[in-house]
Amino acid sequence: MKQSNHAPEYWTASPKLQIGDPPKADEYRLNEGRVEFQPAATRKWRTLSYPEIKHHILLRTAVGRWLTGLSRAAKISEFLSDK
Repeated sequence: MKQSNHAPEYWTASPKLQIGDPPKADEYRLNEGRVEFQPAATRKWRTLSYPEIKHHILLRTAVGRWLTGLSRAAKISEFLSDK
C-alpha cells in the first residue's frame, strides 16, 4: 500500500476522549480541526479556545496527554504552534 506524504488540511477523523463513567462523563473530540468539549452537565459541544488547549498541554492533564499523543500521530502540533 502506497502512503501519501500530503497531510490533510485538518484532521478528518473524530477521535474521542471520555473522562468519567457514562452517562456522567465529560467528552472531548477532534472535529474538523477543532478540539471540542461536551460536559456531562449540559451535553452541548463547544470548541475549546487556544488558551484552554495550551493550559491542558502545559499542565499535562488527561486531555493534554491525549492531545499530545494525537499531535504526534497526526502532526497537529504544527497547527497548535501557529496560534
